[in-house]
This record gives sequence, structure tokens and C-alpha cells, in this order.
Amino acid sequence: MPKNLLKDGLFILAAVLILISSVLVMEHYTWARFSFAVGVVLYIAHRAITAYRGDDFRLKRLNRMFAFNAIVFILAVYLMFKDSKSWVVALLIVAVVELYVALRSASYQKENDKL
Repeated sequence: MPKNLLKDGLFILAAVLILISSVLVMEHYTWARFSFAVGVVLYIAHRAITAYRGDDFRLKRLNRMFAFNAIVFILAVYLMFKDSKSWVVALLIVAVVELYVALRSASYQKENDKL
């Protein structure tokens, strides 16, 4: 099994677990909290495996934003288990930061490939 396929599979599994579990938590399925937590652990594991290890300062900064996302994700899990509705806000913050970082890192990597 190729290494990239394993990494991509891990990310897809994490994303599907997080997405489906977040909907099921709003439908009051108690076991969905645990599957959401498993999805978050898989997401953090994927980000740790695929962390940027180069010398570009911009990409290192964007990688630190992924670390911020991991902390906010853990906060969302905590709020979910505390029966607070604020976990939705934390999940929204993660989604916005994730979108920003994904777009910017793709742009920087294209820029570096041209040089």
C-alpha cells in the first residue's frame, strides 16, 4: 500500500467521521460524541504525519496554524462532552482556519515550484 494512499485514507476517514458525527450529535445520538472524538484524533494524527519540515518561513507559519486548529478541535470535543452548544462555534473556527491555510499553502507551494 503506497504511503500517500495511507495518509489520504486517514484524512478522508477523519473528515467523514467528523462530518457525520457532528450532524448526529445535533440529532442527540450519544455515541456520536465518541466517533467525533475519534475523528479529531485521526485528524490530529494526519496533520502530525504530514507536517511541513522544510525551511520556508511562510509554510512553517501556516503549519503552526494547523497546531492551533488541533487545540480548537480538542476544545470542541470538550465542549461537546460538556453538553454546551459552543462546540459549533469552535468547529466553525476550525473550518475557517483550515480553509485559509489550505488555500495559502497551495499558493505558496506553487510559488516555490516556479522558482
